[in-house]
Amino acid sequence: MGQLWGYKYLGTWKTEEADEAAIYGAEPGDARYEDVENLVDAASGKEVVALGVEDKQVIGNTNPTTNIGYGLSVKYKAFDLALNGYGAMGFDVYNKQKFYENKYDDPRNADRWTPENQTNIPKWSTYSDLSWSQPTSRNIEKGSFVKLSNITFGYTTPANVLEKIGIDKARIYLSINNLLTITKYSGLDPEISITPHGSDAVGGIDNFGYPSTRTATLGINITF
Repeated sequence: MGQLWGYKYLGTWKTEEADEAAIYGAEPGDARYEDVENLVDAASGKEVVALGVEDKQVIGNTNPTTNIGYGLSVKYKAFDLALNGYGAMGFDVYNKQKFYENKYDDPRNADRWTPENQTNIPKWSTYSDLSWSQPTSRNIEKGSFVKLSNITFGYTTPANVLEKIGIDKARIYLSINNLLTITKYSGLDPEISITPHGSDAVGGIDNFGYPSTRTATLGINITF
């Protein structure tokens, strides 16, 4: 449960690998994927060099290895501060936003492969990259995060300040939810990817889900 299944991305074909790339219908600068199964044609007895469903493998795990929670509450004279948060570590996210970034000429892919600069970002071409249509490890990211889910700051008036109008005390406070997220995930919110939408089978897929909202509340508690 929670495993991501697809093709393992190995980077790009380099200039010196042109002959091998041609066997897969590719050329230097195109995306390269791991050929797991070396199938043999039953009729000819020859090895079949091609990528197929048999080459899919586990490329990620959406189950966090560690979950944490924390809280703090302090008070100094008339002031009080409380905060709490949580986090998850050691899980993967299939980022469908990257799927579209890779398919089109997104500015974030500016460092594409060229003969003079042979990076692991495939060149722009008409070659049908598997990451355009199939799950691949190229679109997987680490989703670990720590969130400050709530922080509340308050001030309580002294008892003698408001007693003339029949109020024993009043506490004014400001509370902010979802104030901070610390993560290396490039999407909007890594947490939306680990919340299954009706089934464990779809957990870990960030399909343009709406991120957690940030809200602020200013209030007052009055004691008569």
